[in-house]
Amino acid sequence: MEKVRFEAFNVEELRVLRRACYEAGAAFGDPGHTAAERATLDDLAVEILGQLKKKETAAAQQKQEEPAEKAAEDSEKGTAERLPFAPKAFQKPEPQKKRMVQRPDILERTKAAQPAESAHRAPEPPVEAKFTGFLYVRCEKCGQERGFCAKTPISSCYCRECGGKTELKNMRQVKIWCECGSAYRYHTNIQDAAFDMPCLNCEAPVALEWNENKNRYQPMNSEPPKARRGRK
Repeated sequence: MEKVRFEAFNVEELRVLRRACYEAGAAFGDPGHTAAERATLDDLAVEILGQLKKKETAAAQQKQEEPAEKAAEDSEKGTAERLPFAPKAFQKPEPQKKRMVQRPDILERTKAAQPAESAHRAPEPPVEAKFTGFLYVRCEKCGQERGFCAKTPISSCYCRECGGKTELKNMRQVKIWCECGSAYRYHTNIQDAAFDMPCLNCEAPVALEWNENKNRYQPMNSEPPKARRGRK
């Protein structure tokens, strides 16, 4: 028995065919029918059921879409009626062209517009000078002199005798060498033309005088020791 392909049926026709297939199924279950005939009937029933399911699904979907489409159309229609003018379709604006203007005098005008510094500007306070190394300081309060080595930069020191504070200002260089062979470099706040300073090694007093040419204190009537090779 050949399989017959039916054209598309509507929902009611498919329901009638399905009922007929169910009723005929019992008759075809009789042993007088062959397995091929029963298989053909089963295929036909499956095809009818599939078409019926598709029809019902499409009808239900169409019913759901119709209210939504109608509501959207009513909304658009109402909006268009409320507007005083017809809505226009959106168009993407064209990019604006950049204008290249060459103005070489802009920089000069900007410089000219900047306010000049005031001539009556208050002077900045001077930065305090700080010293390290060997220092020979005379106390400004009691006149006590003391030599020491500053390991960190300082701008003032305190006297051990009276506790007075001495600012390290107008410091002068001192280059001292002794008959014992020792030589040192100091900074001092003493402004005298000559004074005595003890040697750090042997503690013997060394007479120092101000050398205007070399701008430093050094021993009187004594030649400096010969400098080592590679040193001045």
